[in-house]
Amino acid sequence: MKKEIKVPMIFIELLIILFIAFIVSGMFYYIFKSKSNCPGNVLLFFVVIFLASVAERLWIIPVGPVFFGLAWVPILIVGAIFAFVLYAASMSPVNYKSVEKKYRNNE
Repeated sequence: MKKEIKVPMIFIELLIILFIAFIVSGMFYYIFKSKSNCPGNVLLFFVVIFLASVAERLWIIPVGPVFFGLAWVPILIVGAIFAFVLYAASMSPVNYKSVEKKYRNNE
């Protein structure tokens, strides 16, 4: 008789949340191509998305399709919202003097 290995649900949830945070962070890294080559920025971005997704799991009522007993759509939505907010906050302001100088040199 085979013995079943029972894995606590929290580990499965954390693995799925880790995967979703990795996917969201990877998409934002490759789509928006950060100007800095520092891997610490990407790692910090990933950690913030991961922690926001874990917090979402605790605060928001799970709805939508279920995968291994976990509603994954709210995790994906909250991760994407946090990613957009972090990306918008990290954008550098426009230096209008350099833009004006660039256009004057082209004339």
